[in-house]
Amino acid sequence: MIIAGKPETVIAKLRQVMEQTRPGIMSLWANDGAVSQADSLTCIRLLGQEVLPALRETAKALDLNSPFEAETPVSLQFSTDLRPRVAAAE
Repeated sequence: MIIAGKPETVIAKLRQVMEQTRPGIMSLWANDGAVSQADSLTCIRLLGQEVLPALRETAKALDLNSPFEAETPVSLQFSTDLRPRVAAAE
């Protein structure tokens, strides 16, 4: 999906995506193609100063945790409660 525009437009569209999909991880690409260095730096600055802080607030309002905040094991090997139960020897 490509979302482009002024920060308020991007924030509104990404907020809608977050509400509908409730992502655990969201990846954003700042710009692509033939973009001048000045425009690229402006895009990155706006993303960091306006878009990302707004998305963090949206995530808090939706009770979405970062994978780094979640108490979720990355595999069964590290899980204490999801390991398959071993039947007791009879």
